Amino acid sequence: MICKTNKTILFELSDAQGRIIFQQSCEAIKGNNTFNMNLKNNTPLPKGIYFLKATGIEGEYVKKLAVE
Repeated sequence: MICKTNKTILFELSDAQGRIIFQQSCEAIKGNNTFNMNLKNNTPLPKGIYFLKATGIEGEYVKKLAVE
């Protein structure tokens, strides 16, 4: 992700019912950034549809994910 300025980005993973499964905030610096989410420490995700939302970037970004 490319940021125009330094900022805090909030990532939220939610299930199809809207329940938040995982949250993580990261500090982004001006320029290109890469973030990793370690879900292995949590209970494995059951099969289903999930949504990953990033807030704090130039607006809000939501990506649909499928766990098979």
